[in-house]
Amino acid sequence: QMPPISLLSDEGIRLTEAVFFLCRHAGYGSQLHRMRRALKGFRCIAATLEMMMEQGRCEERIIDLFLESAADSVAWAVQVNEYEAASEMIKEISDFVEKHSELFFLENERRKIQMARFYMNAMLRFGSVYDTEHAQVYFDKAMAVLGQQDFKEYREKYDSLKNALIHNYLGMFRNLDPEKTLKHAELLLKSIEMEAPSFSKMSNYLMIGMCFRSAGRDVRSEALFLDACDMAEVLLEKRGKTFRELLDPHEQEIYIHIYWRLAQTLHRRLLKNMNEVSCAELKIAIHTLDWFINSLILVSQAGYGHFDFLRLDLMT
Repeated sequence: QMPPISLLSDEGIRLTEAVFFLCRHAGYGSQLHRMRRALKGFRCIAATLEMMMEQGRCEERIIDLFLESAADSVAWAVQVNEYEAASEMIKEISDFVEKHSELFFLENERRKIQMARFYMNAMLRFGSVYDTEHAQVYFDKAMAVLGQQDFKEYREKYDSLKNALIHNYLGMFRNLDPEKTLKHAELLLKSIEMEAPSFSKMSNYLMIGMCFRSAGRDVRSEALFLDACDMAEVLLEKRGKTFRELLDPHEQEIYIHIYWRLAQTLHRRLLKNMNEVSCAELKIAIHTLDWFINSLILVSQAGYGHFDFLRLDLMT
């Protein structure tokens, strides 16, 4: 029989780390019961690590694991619609972080990335139920953490996290306060404009274009949608594929939406003034929409119904 292991020992910390990675692996996928178990695991790990730090075990690896568990627990809670549990965790973790601020608010790139990730997931939790007041609070916290240091060693992670943070913020607030979001939209555009073509970049162009459209800047939004469409064709040509050969549903969705939003922009222009839209533009838009509708019908007939509502929108 093995002797009991103290969680405060090095062996106990290694065991906690092993459970963390097991939970992270188990949570991926679409099986709800596995995700719920992973969530329980993350909550237990965070609580255990809090206790360890209260007892004086404040090594870097423990703080790292605590913040990773905190961010993951909030993210998984939202995934399984455990919103009250997510709110409880956000409050508990935020209180603990403020109580021991000397451990968390350091001039340390990795620590800032971890703190910002937790705050972003908190923002997403509140944004998912349209609690924009609290979402704004955690967006501001994340931006404040990321803005305090010139990142060098973790520059790539910094850029990726900050872009994701702003992208999600724009999605929440572009219709609530269009003019206010334009500052962040411009910031995101400046950050990604030198990136190579990718579906992630297309998604960001789409979101930025929607922000300008919400603010009534139709000319700017149309230009962004056109850039995204050009980027899509360049990327597909480089891959040697067509839209119908895309296997990733997320990539399919981005590709369809950039053309859909472009067609909507042309339609808005047409409604304002018939003379602002050329016959050539209308023919291209009609041909493109017809092609997409036929493609989505084929996708639906193959047993994938995730675009059925979009197909109805396109047809109207």
